[in-house]
Order: sequence, then structure tokens, then C-alpha cells
Amino acid sequence: MRGDVAVATMAKTLARWHLDERAVREQIYRAANPRERERLHALWLLARGWTAAQVAEALGRDPHTVGFPAAKPAQRSQSR
Repeated sequence: MRGDVAVATMAKTLARWHLDERAVREQIYRAANPRERERLHALWLLARGWTAAQVAEALGRDPHTVGFPAAKPAQRSQSR
């Protein structure tokens, strides 16, 4: 996806979860563990227009592991 389209898509996804960029950033600081914090950080960067490849590089991950999340971050945490 390209720039504005990716940001708009991420904004729509966050809206479905009743979140926005600010709420994701606030959740980063309240994350229960480092793994959740990293996932939220990735979401926040994607919402700010970073590509998956840029996020992967910044977080030291393989680009194929930074994909579109299947479930709301809080739902993933609770399901474990």
C-alpha cells in the first residue's frame, strides 16, 4: 500500500476497534509486557504512515512479520 491509502486504511481499522492514533500511543505506555508494547508500537508507526518494511527495520524484525493485525491488541492479550 502507498502512503495516504495505507494511513487511511489503518485509521479505518483503528476506528473499528474504537481507537485512534493517540489511544494506541497511550496503550504503548500501559502495555502489560514487552511483546504487547512492541505490537502497539508497530500499530502506532503504521498509523503514522510508516510502511511495514520501515516498521520492521525500526523494530529489528523481519518485514514479513509486520503484517496487518487480525484482532484488536487487547483481544489478543486476553485470549492468551
